[in-house]
Amino acid sequence: MMLRDKTIRLRAIEENDLEWIAIARSDPEMCQYFCEYAPISLRQQTKWDEAQLNKNEFNWVITSATGEAIGTISIYDIDSRNRIAEWGRVCLFNPSYRGQGVGRA
Repeated sequence: MMLRDKTIRLRAIEENDLEWIAIARSDPEMCQYFCEYAPISLRQQTKWDEAQLNKNEFNWVITSATGEAIGTISIYDIDSRNRIAEWGRVCLFNPSYRGQGVGRA
């Protein structure tokens, strides 16, 4: 399933996304915002991704309308009974999309 609007799309994180996510998270400009505060390896990113499969959350790749991967977003702490959740962890790895309202789309 893909979620979309006029400017962005959300799709599931696939195995072939893990390398670029690890590289992007290791960028000094980005890694300061993560718990690790340091570059991570593909192996660490893969382990993180696998651990998320057993949690009460969803993680997506944000793509531009043309399909270019520009970041990730998550919905977590999902409470199905009360129909609430937290959304966040918006990471725009492509700097040209920062400050353009992608998080509001």
